[in-house]
Amino acid sequence: MAFAGCWGSTLILAYAERYPERVSEIVISGVTMTRPEKIDWLCRGVGRLLPGAWETFRDAVPEAERGGDLVAVYDRLVNSPDEAVRVKAARAWCAWEDAVIAHEALGHPGYYSDKTDDPLMAFVRICAHYFAHDAWLETDNSSVTRTGRPVFRRR
Repeated sequence: MAFAGCWGSTLILAYAERYPERVSEIVISGVTMTRPEKIDWLCRGVGRLLPGAWETFRDAVPEAERGGDLVAVYDRLVNSPDEAVRVKAARAWCAWEDAVIAHEALGHPGYYSDKTDDPLMAFVRICAHYFAHDAWLETDNSSVTRTGRPVFRRR
């Protein structure tokens, strides 16, 4: 059995599709397919609804990179050799996640930011890494992602 929510649902669905003999059932508490347009919505589009929190998220990256691919920038920052850079980026990412989830029925402020440093850093590094690589799912050449790679194909 596999259990996941949010973007983890992408992982368990891809795993179950690839290895059906290993999965007897799946439980999904919230679904996203980690499509590039969904990642862009989470990391840029929702900012239209939460402009102050989004500006804080955007402004936590170097000024020259604010108009580009924020996910790729955050992925780089949370893997910086400088611990202060890593922590600042991870805290900014979680503050943004908190701002977004606080508007969901079961969400609450601090859901992500209240984590201790090691789990917080692990969470952000995994999210940013998967998001920056479009979850490594199969692609076709019918359209292109925000990173210039083809959009993945669903069966």
